[in-house]
Amino acid sequence: MQGFRTGGTSVFLTEGSKNYKTYERHQRENRSLRSHGLLEHILHHLENDDTESFVQQIWTAGTDGLTDKATALLGIIRYTLTSFHLVFSNVSLLTQNHERTPFIENIVSSLLSLSKITGFVEFKWCETEFTSNKHLEISKSSCNQRPGKYVDALGFLKTSNNMDIVIIEASSGQLKERTMHTIEDCLKLLEYGVSSLKKEAILNKNSSIATFRKLKAFAIQIIKNQVTLSELFMNDQKSWFFIKKRTATISSSWYDRILFVQYLELVATLFDDLCEAQHVFKQLMKENLGLLLNEGPSVVTMFEE
Repeated sequence: MQGFRTGGTSVFLTEGSKNYKTYERHQRENRSLRSHGLLEHILHHLENDDTESFVQQIWTAGTDGLTDKATALLGIIRYTLTSFHLVFSNVSLLTQNHERTPFIENIVSSLLSLSKITGFVEFKWCETEFTSNKHLEISKSSCNQRPGKYVDALGFLKTSNNMDIVIIEASSGQLKERTMHTIEDCLKLLEYGVSSLKKEAILNKNSSIATFRKLKAFAIQIIKNQVTLSELFMNDQKSWFFIKKRTATISSSWYDRILFVQYLELVATLFDDLCEAQHVFKQLMKENLGLLLNEGPSVVTMFEE
């Protein structure tokens, strides 16, 4: 793959900084939930202190006035809150520091419901092999010497290319962070996200660079009770933007459940991003097949430099 370098990653203080500040403001405003008209709906449920009626209230609340897209997101939120109620309505007698326990209890339900309700993204769970790098043009000898690479969970678009679009790492348990493990996982998310996008560049080489820059991969990292959603996309053939979009503190008990609105905002943002990614991917395919005429240089020109 001549001219498409895999070397270091740069984050520039221009477009990247502007996007970061915009996302900070959007998080403060709970922009994703507000845009679907769901913020007040969710706050109403989270303020319900009755553990016995909580789930019933979630599932019987009306959906009048909501768009189809907002109704789909509400379904994801309902399953997520039902799982939250199951985990936290009773105090656990055993607190573990195993990284998979909070990941399974707090994160999987929302991603699973996102997958099943949208129908266009699917997840593989727990030590899933990452294979996008196998599509890159590397020497046969180095390919044979490299061990398999695994992630805690992997979401892929249900398309002909099965793009690896959401890469997830649970970097610690709830009690203690292992700093080196956190750093290694962060670098892994960055490396694998770049590999995923490079694979799509190879498979859509006749599409326009302008459209390809709109295609994003997403990373979710869990550290203790903190969840971070970041996006990765191409700046040029030598550099990438890796920007935090949302961060959330997971509630540790039923009594601080109002914190859960942060996580639901993160889920809503990922939902919107995946819907947009599906649209961008369809446009890439049409351009690659010559069904849409490109304006400007195509991706293949990057390989020739």
